[in-house]
Amino acid sequence: DIRGAHLLTAMPSGMKRLKYLHTLSDFIVGKGIVSGLKDLKSLTFLCGKLCIWRLENANNSWEAREASLCDKKCLEALSLKWGSPYQSRNVNDQGAEENVLDMLQPHKNIKQLEIMQYGGRRFPTWLGDPSFSNMVALKLIGCKNCTSLPAVGQLVSLKELTIERMLVLRSIGSEFCGKNCSKPFQSLET
Repeated sequence: DIRGAHLLTAMPSGMKRLKYLHTLSDFIVGKGIVSGLKDLKSLTFLCGKLCIWRLENANNSWEAREASLCDKKCLEALSLKWGSPYQSRNVNDQGAEENVLDMLQPHKNIKQLEIMQYGGRRFPTWLGDPSFSNMVALKLIGCKNCTSLPAVGQLVSLKELTIERMLVLRSIGSEFCGKNCSKPFQSLET
């Protein structure tokens, strides 16, 4: 449990050898060859909540795919965070961030998802996919370059939706509810 250790810049080497680890509060993506997303691949038994910090250090979408988040069936809550919580940042490559987020698709059992300080212009299509029928909470915070929102109206169990600090979002249209969705936001409370 390393919650609150925001001064860490990377995980210790050898994390990938902890194959039977069940609980990991935070994973900090390091720069270069230090502890990258690929180190999460062998941690297939992770359960509960996982927060992945400093995703701007992910080198490419291949590395994000190697994390195999879609295989981690016991994860219930996932936070994906770019940058440090205490400083603003400039986005160097929006396309790269879009590709990384696209490859970080979690397992369909996920109940809570938080995306913070993402620098891409668009969200991946998996985010509003109705197959995420267990998702009850979604937070999109500080995604300052996104011009549109995903089709989250199709998430039948979604009870809590938070959208904050999306600076270039100008309008919310019917795409937010989802294509051919006759009854969007069936369970939304907040």
